[in-house]
Amino acid sequence: PSRRFRPPPPPPQPHPLLARLRHGQRTAGVSTRSSTITMACRLNAKKEKRARNVENMRKFKKPTGKKFGPGKGKGNSAKASAMGVKRAAAREAEANFVATLFSSVDPDAAAADEGATK
Repeated sequence: PSRRFRPPPPPPQPHPLLARLRHGQRTAGVSTRSSTITMACRLNAKKEKRARNVENMRKFKKPTGKKFGPGKGKGNSAKASAMGVKRAAAREAEANFVATLFSSVDPDAAAADEGATK
């Protein structure tokens, strides 16, 4: 099988502006100092941004609470605590009422109570 000869690709050409600056030619409006890119200021800016983000995450983080269900992630306020105490008292009163409704009564004791009250 015959293979065609492929010449190697030409080397990449530098940007025309950079080529002129390398050879000492000055272009209008471009100085050699401003064309030099220094990345140190960008790194410092990123470090400062990370520090600000960490600080703001601490400052504005959500309060931790229940992971699931209604009211997840909310902190306990004084009002919520007071309402919780009221709800617990209401549940206990309801449980006592239901217990009296469904309590079993001994028929002999009930007859004795009726006779005593008459």
